[in-house]
Amino acid sequence: MTTAVPIPPLYEAVLDDRALGALVDDLLAIATLLGVSTKGAGARLAAGETDGRPHEQLVRAIGALRERAIAGVQVRYRHEGREWWDTLLRVDAGVRLVRICHDDTRGAS
Repeated sequence: MTTAVPIPPLYEAVLDDRALGALVDDLLAIATLLGVSTKGAGARLAAGETDGRPHEQLVRAIGALRERAIAGVQVRYRHEGREWWDTLLRVDAGVRLVRICHDDTRGAS
């Protein structure tokens, strides 16, 4: 008999440019950024940003997403004692946000 592995809740939305800007402003103001990764166009894999502080990395990555220079951005951050991962993907209607919360049992820093 197998035991079920708990899966964290997943949240999704499609953001217009104004909502994307508000999300970035909130992250910069109230979250502790842990990391920013980008996904290139096509089959290119996600790459971690290594130069600059996380706040600068986020601003650069969102700029590249808005300019369609990259396909997606993943932001890992802490807010109110929990670790969150937001994945932002360019879609025809704007930017698709997929958010997942990882609780403190994951060993987040």
